[in-house]
Amino acid sequence: MNEKIRSVLGSVLVIAVVAAMMNVGTRSYFSDIETGNDNTFTAGTLDLNVDGQNTNVVKFTVANLRPGNQPRGMWNISNVGSINGYLDIENIVVTSYEYGLLDPEQEAGDTTGDDPGEGNGELQDVLNLRLFIDRDCDGWISTGDYVFFNDKVANLPDSFDLNESIPAGGYIHIVAIFDWWPTSNDNIAQSDGFELDMTFELAQTAAQ
Repeated sequence: MNEKIRSVLGSVLVIAVVAAMMNVGTRSYFSDIETGNDNTFTAGTLDLNVDGQNTNVVKFTVANLRPGNQPRGMWNISNVGSINGYLDIENIVVTSYEYGLLDPEQEAGDTTGDDPGEGNGELQDVLNLRLFIDRDCDGWISTGDYVFFNDKVANLPDSFDLNESIPAGGYIHIVAIFDWWPTSNDNIAQSDGFELDMTFELAQTAAQ
């Protein structure tokens, strides 16, 4: 093969290699592009209302209480936030008061008579309390209701871990019925009183 033919073949080979490289560089496949812009994050809310209020609610102001009475009250517990919550009752405190000492009290064995004598009254020892979640909202204990306390006021614990679910926008009713069942020892509580404090707490998780 003479030099002229070799030169032509070499040139053809170089052109073929360059063309092949250009073909690799310009080759393309199917593709598609989508975007995920403008992502935003906003915190939800957990907001508890008692009887439609965000302030302290006084449910009971009972005077002249006597054996046979049965005062009753209902709290409407609402979750007006945007996320589900669980209800507990915390910070339960009963503070008793002795207002003087009447003859019937003394005859019944009462010996404390300061006026007022904080911590010396006996009314919480004779008055029964029933607390329940009123699922049918009729104000009385019926099938399906959850009674979580039924005992003397003096025996109230300092909290109830109800873990009762209240969805966002939902509500439950809690009812308290105070029963003064007549006994032979009622005179010891004449003129006495007590104050009951409690806090309703709505938390994001149960047992929180």
